Amino acid sequence: MAISKADAEALVRFSALLKEKHDDILAVKAAMDNVLNSFVWADPVGQSFVTRYHEELKPIETKLVPNLESYSSYLDQEASIISEYGQI
Repeated sequence: MAISKADAEALVRFSALLKEKHDDILAVKAAMDNVLNSFVWADPVGQSFVTRYHEELKPIETKLVPNLESYSSYLDQEASIISEYGQI
């Protein structure tokens, strides 16, 4: 039972770390968006940069961030199951 409890605690810690990194990614993106939107991008080079920026962030926004969130939730659920099993 002690092994199960340690594993549940490890899952909870890993889940918390994933949540922290999820929030860090969103904070960095918000800061970058804020800086990016503070400039006037009237020239073709600037507009190309903005377009490329948004295109290259799409995998992070559409895949990585949601997957971090869902995996963190999954780990929390599994840790709960393991904790209940260890209490029996």
